[in-house]
Amino acid sequence: MSAISLAFAQLFRGFSGTDPSPLVLHLETSGFTLSEIFIKKRVPQLRFVVRQDFERPVDLSDLAPDIVRIQELLERAVVNFGLAGRDVMICAMHKELIVRVVSMFFMSDKELAIESKEPDFWKEHLPEIGEMESPHLTFKRISADEAEDTMTLLVAASPRETLTQFCDIATEADLKPVLIDPEPLALVNSMYRLMTRSDRRSSIGIIYLSESGGRVIGIAPNQIDSTTFEFNEFDQVLLKQLDTVDHPSGDFWAEVGARIGSAVSQSCNYLVQEGKFLPFRKVVLITGLSDPEKTAQLLKTNSDLPEIEIWSGSEPLGVPEGEVPGALECILAPSVGTAHQMADHELYKPPFGEVFSYLSLHPYHDKLIGNRRVRASNAAFGLLLGIALMAGFAYTALVTGPKYLSAERAVGNASSVIQQASGLNNQVNGLNQKISAIKKQSETLFDVASQNTRYEFFDVFPSTVPPGIALSEFNLDRDGALSIQGVAQSADLVTVFTDNLIREQLMTAPKLRASYKESGGDAGFRFELYGQAGQK
Repeated sequence: MSAISLAFAQLFRGFSGTDPSPLVLHLETSGFTLSEIFIKKRVPQLRFVVRQDFERPVDLSDLAPDIVRIQELLERAVVNFGLAGRDVMICAMHKELIVRVVSMFFMSDKELAIESKEPDFWKEHLPEIGEMESPHLTFKRISADEAEDTMTLLVAASPRETLTQFCDIATEADLKPVLIDPEPLALVNSMYRLMTRSDRRSSIGIIYLSESGGRVIGIAPNQIDSTTFEFNEFDQVLLKQLDTVDHPSGDFWAEVGARIGSAVSQSCNYLVQEGKFLPFRKVVLITGLSDPEKTAQLLKTNSDLPEIEIWSGSEPLGVPEGEVPGALECILAPSVGTAHQMADHELYKPPFGEVFSYLSLHPYHDKLIGNRRVRASNAAFGLLLGIALMAGFAYTALVTGPKYLSAERAVGNASSVIQQASGLNNQVNGLNQKISAIKKQSETLFDVASQNTRYEFFDVFPSTVPPGIALSEFNLDRDGALSIQGVAQSADLVTVFTDNLIREQLMTAPKLRASYKESGGDAGFRFELYGQAGQK
């Protein structure tokens, strides 16, 4: 987008349909947290929060067995709080997610845009990508030095199917997913604003303990990486009981602290050795399992960890101390980090808060943002057209009318009246020409608005195509006639696809032609769906 177009979109961003304070959905293996955290004067403030625990842990890298159950729980929360139709940003972590800073030779923006489209380019720097099925990758340049021929990129990658499942969960609950935030980046962003200059120049570890397990995140200048560690269910239960213990001391608690401390220390050492971090100057503890003070005391006493600092949730949340339980403050830490993001950072400048970096793993992020900017531009053009028409009518009523009346009173003979009327007629003709020009602009605007309807169509359409269907041809004419051709692995998939199109109001009463081909590289059910495009 050009600078002029961007400035225009920023001026009329209220017409984009983008929520300036979207909801945050934090997905974990143990449950989800749905919250609204409003950023006011760069300080996060909690408006409401819903916490829902699952009956059993789920695998976020493969939600297929549990996706319906999660959708039902989320939909219930959305209905109870009247949140239907709201924008939502999703924060999640799963075992295949990659969030890392990579260094490479300097490239211009144009060169990087070309090279980044090649899978082999990323495999060279992130070999794990080669093991990932259908990866979706996004990146952000965080530093560059052409003279030194170096640059660093913040890269995040995930299987596309997993990201699509995250979006489906929100969509089925009548929410609009606009951004997917990797949990490690969210945790870093949640505390970045509170870090001192010395902290930002140092190598620091973040220890995150939750119902979903343990994680250590390393952060340093132009560097971020994370790793998980396991601590058994028994130790997790014991940590929750720390709230009832005055002082976690003695042989029993020493053994518990040694086991957990050893797991944390090994994770820290892994990041230093494999992630090439400098030894951590300090670690920041974020835990929603029990009293953070007692957990920190247990780790300090029974491990070789450096200085342990407790993440303070009261200040970032902007609520008086005691109104939000300490455990909940820590549970909300990833949500606070995600709340500093926006679906469109350029549209909503200046940023709401100081963060390490903005990033979105939404598989259709660019298309979504483009559609909303077009919507803002179309609405703005319509507003300006209305203002122009009103100005024309006002000119006619307030300028031309009084001039005519004054002339009629001033001229006492027929000849003068005729001459004045002739001059007025010329003015009216000129105004008519201007109105005709405005009407032509209006017709053009309506054409653009019609085109934007197609943008909305293509924003929804990809989510309706189930795995196992390959589309070969797509036609949508100006009259709304729609035809879709493709090959499906089974007849049931065609039925699912048809139902999806009807449910999303993309096609009305579709008709089907189908045949089965047994040989060749495109063996399967060949089909054609045709009919009229729906409301979208």
